[in-house]
Amino acid sequence: MKISLLAVILLLTACAQPPDYLDDYLIRLVNVLDRNVNIATAVVANPYPSARLLSLDQPSAELSIREFLSLRECKLHTVIAHRNSQLGKVSSASQQLFSDLAILHLGPQCVALLGEVELATKLSLFLKQKENNLNALVWSALLGQSENASFWHDKQSNARYPLELSIDVSADIIGLEKFASRVIAGERYFSAQETSQVEYYLGHLRAGDGGRLLGEYQHLKTGLEKANSVIQQRLDSPLCLSATPTQNARYFANVIHTRFIENVQKHAVHLDQRAEKLLSAYYSLEKPLLNYAAKDYRKWAQKRDTVIEQGQSATLQHVRLIQKLYQQCGLRAGD
Repeated sequence: MKISLLAVILLLTACAQPPDYLDDYLIRLVNVLDRNVNIATAVVANPYPSARLLSLDQPSAELSIREFLSLRECKLHTVIAHRNSQLGKVSSASQQLFSDLAILHLGPQCVALLGEVELATKLSLFLKQKENNLNALVWSALLGQSENASFWHDKQSNARYPLELSIDVSADIIGLEKFASRVIAGERYFSAQETSQVEYYLGHLRAGDGGRLLGEYQHLKTGLEKANSVIQQRLDSPLCLSATPTQNARYFANVIHTRFIENVQKHAVHLDQRAEKLLSAYYSLEKPLLNYAAKDYRKWAQKRDTVIEQGQSATLQHVRLIQKLYQQCGLRAGD
């Protein structure tokens, strides 16, 4: 039986390092079916948006220096003073969110203390505008910064992923979701311990495996599209002329059992199990905030979800093609 050009290339590559589970399956598939892969499906790049594209232009009513000084009798004065300080202006998005929450918590008390004066009206407008912008600020602080960009960057190299994780951030994402839900529900006061816990969750998010999971699904989709091409060629140019298994058909069945079912399909199941835990938590956090996200993030998230959905359905589509070739050769699942 002649060895295909693809198999030669992959085998030569394997001299430098062992082929991964999909390459190994493809090598054996093209050999046993004696067909080449069509032009490889290009991996569609979907880079995470840059920080510049994720910044939100939030209009805000401003208080003049004279108006700000008139708030000295209010606790709000101290919070706004820190927010307008040099340190406050360069603080992280999460710290600025906590500052805004404190302003919204203390603001109504200050309005009541001022009474029926023009400044009270101006301060009410100031607070209303912050309230209107708050959900966008929550998205920006939790999902629009470098922590989430790192979460979606494929930086992990563990060959036993997803069976082995360097860190599981699912619980941290759930913690962020609970915080966001409380804010959306109207809570404005959070203790120093609670805000510190949110910062802890964000720090862990940075080390998460969202990017690795996304990359694995893209790899699975692309590899099985190549395998589909090989099997389709054999459906078009029959492996068996009657529904009676030939020796080559039995070799094919052996490859399916030992390489596809035992390696590829099992890996796909493990990916789906990891996705169920990680992405269900992530989507619970993201979904209520998505309408407030930057446009480029929403576009990226839509493409991301398409890749994941296609990766999750790729195995079933491949199984359906395998079944067609089994039927052509009179093979059964246990053969």
